[in-house]
Amino acid sequence: AQNHTYVVHQPFLNPVRPATQFINDAAEIRDFVEKAFELTTKEKLPDDFTIEILKEEEFRRIKKEKGVLGFSINRKKSGMSRVVVKENNLDALMIVVGHEIGHILTEQALTPQDEEAKAFAFQFAWAKAIFEHDIAGLRMSINSGIFQPAQNGIHDIAFSFVQKLISSGRKSLEIYGLIAAGIIGINNWSLVDFSYNRRPK
Repeated sequence: AQNHTYVVHQPFLNPVRPATQFINDAAEIRDFVEKAFELTTKEKLPDDFTIEILKEEEFRRIKKEKGVLGFSINRKKSGMSRVVVKENNLDALMIVVGHEIGHILTEQALTPQDEEAKAFAFQFAWAKAIFEHDIAGLRMSINSGIFQPAQNGIHDIAFSFVQKLISSGRKSLEIYGLIAAGIIGINNWSLVDFSYNRRPK
């Protein structure tokens, strides 16, 4: 199944940030992706997916919508998954790659909203690892403020769902696991009692 990713990098990036290198070759980010993955998950980067960076013209032949900066093809059940992103500056590129990896690490979630929530949960953890460990020197690029995703009934709902769970004290990677396992979703998360570990205000 293919996941279309609209502008999901903007919220995670500091509006006032230093310029970063323009990247059009996946080999240039391989080490950063491996490091970010290990610091996010405490595991080695799996080898069941590829990351491709396409030039603008090539990418737009596949994805015509301007807002789309990346997409993924989840073949968890039957072979190599793909993460495909448009050439971009390093900071935006790393954030988009993190979202796409969130889509293909596990099988598709039950609904499009849950699938986006799953990817956002991973992306939160990924951005936090980049910020805390200054991966690729990108700490200054990461936004620690409040952000708003695309208001399209999927990304905004998924995003606020993940934000709600994070504010209840859950770790973003834990949320990712619960959504990926089908234990919680947009429509049934309130059935799970999150109050026992709520952080004091």
